[in-house]
Amino acid sequence: MTWEILVGLVTLVPACIAICTVVSNNTKAMTEVKCGLDELKSTLRDQKKELRSIEETVADHEVRITRLEG
Repeated sequence: MTWEILVGLVTLVPACIAICTVVSNNTKAMTEVKCGLDELKSTLRDQKKELRSIEETVADHEVRITRLEG
């Protein structure tokens, strides 16, 4: 093994480690973002159901008030 090959390997190994570290961190961040978005979707779905229920209740009260005033 010549010195040039050894220097090349010593240069490539840390570069590969650095690239793998960046890819690993990005993968972790993307996974966390996906989990956050899934939780947000679930929360919005629940709020939409609750909003429909509130709208129905308000509509009921409007009908009752209209009957009382009329």
